[in-house]
Amino acid sequence: MKSQADECLACSCVEIGSVIDGSECSTPIDQTFESRDAAEQALQLLTAKVRKAENEPAQINVEIAPKDDQFHLNGEVIFGCQAENLIFQLSLR
Repeated sequence: MKSQADECLACSCVEIGSVIDGSECSTPIDQTFESRDAAEQALQLLTAKVRKAENEPAQINVEIAPKDDQFHLNGEVIFGCQAENLIFQLSLR
């Protein structure tokens, strides 16, 4: 998304085309868990949220890797358009 949007000073409105410009279609994933089971559960939840947000199949390029005594969920999710990515990001909050 663009960092600076064109605003109408009179009404404090932002043109939606300035915010959603189609350039940000992926979300990085970087989380650490105490156990492999917790990481796998998080990946299942993440996958379910991706499937709810996608219109066309999204790419889920996320892996679980051991790191010290923990398990690291790392990668990215790539959507076909920025609107789907935005919906997914909002579902993570």
